[in-house]
Amino acid sequence: RIERHVVNVLIFTSEARTAIIFRVDLALSLIKDGHNVLIASPDFTDSQREALINLGITPVCYRGSRVEISLLGLSKSLIDYNHILKTFQIDLIITSFFRSIFLTTIISFFFKVKIIFMFEGLGSPFMKAKKFKAIAQKRIATIIYKIAMTRGTCSIFLNAADKQELATKVRQRT
Repeated sequence: RIERHVVNVLIFTSEARTAIIFRVDLALSLIKDGHNVLIASPDFTDSQREALINLGITPVCYRGSRVEISLLGLSKSLIDYNHILKTFQIDLIITSFFRSIFLTTIISFFFKVKIIFMFEGLGSPFMKAKKFKAIAQKRIATIIYKIAMTRGTCSIFLNAADKQELATKVRQRT
């Protein structure tokens, strides 16, 4: 008989509502396989927290928002991510939104944790790249995604067009 190792899995989300809609099935599948699952979000309500606990999922709050990218905001989130990883002894992170991909890429240099990046849209810089600022944001985002793909355990593209867009940008730079 093969002994299975219980993995502490952290699913980072940008908001609780979308976590419940899009990540609970994944979490329940991991729990069914015998793993501990935590879902991190900055905005759980009491009822959302209770619903997740009743399903066997541990809700975890962190400071941050999906749009704030100030140095202070990123620093607070990075401190929270660090605390979560240490407190819950996380083995695997699953993340899918730009800010979290950026922060978990930084964390990957300090922690031996596996990371799965799920790209579900490359974000607004890739949608509106006509003005100078948007073009600069797109180039910065491409660099961050490129670094993330080298740091992650695996990258999953949920939209084939995103994979093509990013692959084209990565190939042009390498």
